[in-house]
Amino acid sequence: MDVDERCLGVEPTPEIRALVRTVFERALGAAGERVDRVMVRLAPEGGGVACRASLRLLSGKPVVSAETRPSIVDAVLATASNLSRALSAQDSMRARGHRRRGGRWGRSG
Repeated sequence: MDVDERCLGVEPTPEIRALVRTVFERALGAAGERVDRVMVRLAPEGGGVACRASLRLLSGKPVVSAETRPSIVDAVLATASNLSRALSAQDSMRARGHRRRGGRWGRSG
């Protein structure tokens, strides 16, 4: 999984870059084989920091989340958590649809 971070109006220190990579890699670790790339953008917004992340999946539509929090750490954690939940929801919806159709090839007879 490739994590690409950009800081707009926020100083991109090595610590911030490492934080972003670590948080997203850990939050999305279980879905790592489905994720091609994670694009993360940090920017000041109001009195806090906005974190916007887009997941490029190997198949399917991209998943996007954006959160604004008082600190960079809070914004990154909230955004990664939302993306992880969105992927889990996709998996459970896919599994439910699979069961309803009677398996991969439908019901026979």
